[in-house]
Parts: sequence; structure tokens; C-alpha cells
Amino acid sequence: MALALALHPDQFTRRYEVTDEEWAKYVHGDTFMIRDREQYKNGWYLLEIGGNGTGFGKLVDGQMKNFYPKGLRFQVREEKNELSDDMY
Repeated sequence: MALALALHPDQFTRRYEVTDEEWAKYVHGDTFMIRDREQYKNGWYLLEIGGNGTGFGKLVDGQMKNFYPKGLRFQVREEKNELSDDMY
């Protein structure tokens, strides 16, 4: 993971831009199916979000396998932008 964070994404030939939903699955330790599967070949990819590397995944038949370190995994919570009646 440190390598993915340290180097610029342009230094990698195989990159995959993850969506917010895919990123949430990745940092939780889950695998996910990628978009536009026919564009990508099986193998290792730098996963990036917002133009920044976030880690690596191994693509196998359209499924991105997770290699995010177990000790760093967490669950992303959705933020509510609505004000609740309980606040006042």
C-alpha cells in the first residue's frame, strides 16, 4: 500500500479508477466487480481515486480481488446531509 501512495499513478501502466462505492468495498476488505470488464485484462492494477493511488488489486475475470492490509481495513459510513428534527 505504501508504494501505491508514494508513486504517481502515471508511473503505472495498469490503473483502475474506483468509484466511491468500490472504494468503500475495497477498504472494508471486500472484492468487487469492475465496470467495463471487456477493457481490462487479468492481472495487477493500481487502484486510484481522485487521481491518487490508494492500493493494489488483482483482477480475475472481472472481479477485483482485495489486497488491502487486514490491519488497516475499516467500514465507510454514509454521511447524512439532511438536518434531523432531533437537532433542535
